[in-house]
Amino acid sequence: MKKFFAFLTLGLVTGLGIAAWDYAGPQDDRKPPEWNHYRYTLGWLAQVMDVAALADVIEDGGEGVAGYKYGYFKARVVNPIFGCTNGQEIVIAKSDVKFSNSWPSRYDPSFEYYPTNNSRIVFAGLTTLSKKNFNGWTAKEWKVLPQPDIITTNKFAVFYGFTRSWWYEGYQNDLPYTHFTNLVRVVRLERNWTNYYHAVRDAVPTPAAPRVWKDSFYDLDALLLRATQPQFEYMANDPLFPPECVGIKDDIFTRTHLVRGFPTEE
Repeated sequence: MKKFFAFLTLGLVTGLGIAAWDYAGPQDDRKPPEWNHYRYTLGWLAQVMDVAALADVIEDGGEGVAGYKYGYFKARVVNPIFGCTNGQEIVIAKSDVKFSNSWPSRYDPSFEYYPTNNSRIVFAGLTTLSKKNFNGWTAKEWKVLPQPDIITTNKFAVFYGFTRSWWYEGYQNDLPYTHFTNLVRVVRLERNWTNYYHAVRDAVPTPAAPRVWKDSFYDLDALLLRATQPQFEYMANDPLFPPECVGIKDDIFTRTHLVRGFPTEE
């Protein structure tokens, strides 16, 4: 009977609290059709990407060209953010925008999955998929020493989430570019948990940039969900914690930490 009551209580709390997870601000208009790519946030990209830059698209190869099944484009770095240098040329291998026959409705031929030739973009790419934590950093990753800015020598990179990983220069007043650059600094070059928290905290809300606002909302969600008890208390007692995210904080504390306990740093 006690076990049944515990599950009943958890189910009731879950039902009451689930709405607190919903982002209520303006939507970013560059999400691929019918794909919920909210997890591919600017904070998540800063954690997992291998190379990022402001760059010019100088070549666009079609499908099957040079061994790239779905095509490619080449970008020349104008201002490096991480993993590259000025003037370096990086090939981005395109993915299957049509996905598979079982999901035909997810492909929209009018949607701009990749940049046009001779355009200037901000991008973040992956050169390797091995030994990466794609679920978001826990306290263990935050304790790792800062990562040096090693210039990539890989032949090509790939995008995750299509337009989650690139946008045109000037997009939303360049606020996503500035915010992402700051996140890369505190994540990869400093590896500072509190500075990262302050960066995403202070970006909620950002009315002029829905991408920054929405991504920061979910970056806070990830921080709270994976926090140790001291980290959670630090955020919970922060007088500057954004009121737009109080529901997430209360919901996570009730539904996760009281049921399973806080994650450890090991």
